[in-house]
Amino acid sequence: MAMPLMKEIKRRATVLMCCYIAVYFSPHYLPMDNLSSTTPTELLSTTTPPAATNPIRAQWDIDNCTILGRMFNFMEDQIYHMFLYCDTVPSLWQTLSQMYAHAHNDARILKLYQDIAQASQSSLGLSVAEFFGYLQACWEELAQYELLTNLPPEAAFLMSKRLARQHTYQFLMGLNSEFESLRIQNHNTSPMPSLYEAYATIDSDERHR
Repeated sequence: MAMPLMKEIKRRATVLMCCYIAVYFSPHYLPMDNLSSTTPTELLSTTTPPAATNPIRAQWDIDNCTILGRMFNFMEDQIYHMFLYCDTVPSLWQTLSQMYAHAHNDARILKLYQDIAQASQSSLGLSVAEFFGYLQACWEELAQYELLTNLPPEAAFLMSKRLARQHTYQFLMGLNSEFESLRIQNHNTSPMPSLYEAYATIDSDERHR
């Protein structure tokens, strides 16, 4: 991963983490005596301030300013100036979430794709069974981040078939050169064997060597 991109991801993750700490844990570090019984969580769930004539409006303003101040204090100057227009905790939190909430997941997804693309038996020093298990773990973790359930049923079915074939290709491409003849045999078979059929063939060959 390019260093500027990694630096940006770390910066975004740090911003979100600091704001999270500021809202939920700042009472342990900084006094917040002015806060009412309303918790920061309750304030975050309030999309709009109470009406000006509402008796709790004055305390709401105190709570909002106190928590907002803690969140701003945890930010770097360049980040702080981006969010000056946010005058309530809910609006600031919503903006931060939209901008940074997926930074960690995106970084992990990118790393998984890199690991899969670079994976091979020889580079990892694994047996066929171990190499298959390594790829399987990467695929399963990716599936947790990129859920097919978010797609319409027909699209999810087509995507699952495409992924199954892609996984077979990735497994065969990463095998040691000693399995070249079996790899070509699997590629030339029509219809192409499933991932598990291809694995069974290669694994059996390795065990009998």
